[in-house]
Amino acid sequence: MSGETELYVNPLKGAGNSYVVSTGASVTLPAKETIPGAGWVAWDGADEIEATTGHMVGVVEVDSEGKAKKGGIATVTAAE
Repeated sequence: MSGETELYVNPLKGAGNSYVVSTGASVTLPAKETIPGAGWVAWDGADEIEATTGHMVGVVEVDSEGKAKKGGIATVTAAE
């Protein structure tokens, strides 16, 4: 099932930083201090994300230069 899923990130991003997300059957986090590649898109930290139940969603906090600082991966449970 595909639909919208909510994410909760704790701790919140640092001042001047932002989030990027990626979804799919598998997601690999970028190495620290690298710029996430294709498939990672900006996320405001609040909007629901379109994803498929059973797939993965990755969230990465990036600094003002777009370099990965920290992140995590979770399994999606989408709402219709």
